[in-house]
Parts: sequence; structure tokens; C-alpha cells
Amino acid sequence: MYDYSLPHSRLATSDVEGERRTRAHISLSRSSPCSRLLLDCTSDLLISIKWIVKSSPAAVTW
Repeated sequence: MYDYSLPHSRLATSDVEGERRTRAHISLSRSSPCSRLLLDCTSDLLISIKWIVKSSPAAVTW
């Protein structure tokens, strides 16, 4: 049953995104060590790629 007392602003995109991030954080904290390690490695790789692109003289800025 829908609770009509909730403000409509809670349905805003930012709230939905925040809820997704919260759910992802909770599910990751309960995941296996291998899953967390893979996520850490992927995150480090993306940070490295961003740094390379940013520091590249051939990088195009819009």
C-alpha cells in the first residue's frame, strides 16, 4: 500500500540515485572478499586511466 504522507520530492532522481548507492554499499559490504577485491582493482584501474587521459598532451578538451 502506498503511503501518501511521503513528500513527492523523495521521488526525485537524486534521491533514487542515493538509495541505489546505499543499497550497493550494503550489498558490497556483505559480498565475498573476492568480489570486493575485484571491485577495488577495477576502481584503481579506472582511476589510472583517468589520470593517463588527463595528463596526455593529445587529450582533447571540449
